[in-house]
Amino acid sequence: MAHFIQGRLLMLDTETDAPDPDEAHLIEAAAVVVRPGRPRDELVWLAQPRRPIPDEAVGVHEITTERATAEGRPILAVLAGLGDVLAGWGPDCPLLGHNINYDLTVLDRELGRHLGQALEIRGPVIDTFLLDKCLDMWRPGSRQLGDTAKHYRIKLDRAHAAAADALASGQIAWRMAVTRNWPQGRWGPSPIEREARQLVARGDAAALDAAQRRWFRITQLELAEYFRTPKAIEAIERKVAEGRMTRERADQTIAELPSSADRVEAGAENGWPVRPRVGVPA
Repeated sequence: MAHFIQGRLLMLDTETDAPDPDEAHLIEAAAVVVRPGRPRDELVWLAQPRRPIPDEAVGVHEITTERATAEGRPILAVLAGLGDVLAGWGPDCPLLGHNINYDLTVLDRELGRHLGQALEIRGPVIDTFLLDKCLDMWRPGSRQLGDTAKHYRIKLDRAHAAAADALASGQIAWRMAVTRNWPQGRWGPSPIEREARQLVARGDAAALDAAQRRWFRITQLELAEYFRTPKAIEAIERKVAEGRMTRERADQTIAELPSSADRVEAGAENGWPVRPRVGVPA
């Protein structure tokens, strides 16, 4: 069986107006289609906003309400375009992305809002964010796309431009597949690291998809446990000391840690690749 990076691939990324995928509205989406022996196709959709885009979101992707209003297309047209591309996703064409659990949940919620539909899972999903956590569990630092790309020596000039981010996820997956000198740690790789490294090297997308469902549950439960420890507060305080978070935002985040832990724990079961709909707002 050929490695999944040697066949057809569909890479996806979205930019939105909120960090919570249940509440987020789609602002920009991009799909990159790769077929062996053919130039890659890059498709980008900018959606007209259904509400003002917050300054915090603009600071991430630099898409203002004014620009999206002037240049964007109606959300139904964007969803139709995405649907046409996602029709190519299937058993022989995995869908890749970095933290794609977020992107697919956003699409599911938008389909529910505007068409009364749920996102259909057509084939294997490869999440380089989840894979990175399982391949190299104890590496310190951020796992965000820009930092992960830098770690895997991927040049990312336009972070938070959806097309560039989508392509970067495929490039990271390729680096993962060809890496052989993974850190061993003092006592050798953990069981999850050992399994992840074997499966990524083998490149069976269906087996990886099934494994990621288990790994997601394990890593989410570990995250919920972490939120309940003093280490979570210490990490937030470091961000304040380093100027990466305001005092007001830090106090709010600390106050929300118990509820965040409960939410993460509740979503650990059957939460990948799309989070279940529970009390989803319109």
